[in-house]
Amino acid sequence: MAYLLSTPTTRGKVAFTQASVFITGLFLITAITTVCGIVGIRIFIDDTSSFHTERFIQLNVAAFALFFALGGISFLVSSLANDDSANVVGIHISHSPQLFIIKKVLLHTL
Repeated sequence: MAYLLSTPTTRGKVAFTQASVFITGLFLITAITTVCGIVGIRIFIDDTSSFHTERFIQLNVAAFALFFALGGISFLVSSLANDDSANVVGIHISHSPQLFIIKKVLLHTL
């Protein structure tokens, strides 16, 4: 990060680049997972009548939204912190919603 900030680019441009790379990567991972899941179910499962493609796409869109929100929270905490020690505290703050969601999902499914 120090290398990026030592160049004559503005902090806004660096933040925009990091955010756009995050969103693009997350979108590509979600799209590839969705396409491979649909193609894989068609290839490997003979009876696809019980597979609901619309629900599968909704699940992947929800996963994209969840990871986008959690990444946004982490990005916000990271950009609000001025130094590394504040980022360490920010890690705990930004991961507490993630732990809450994981706990809620696990307790709901068990």
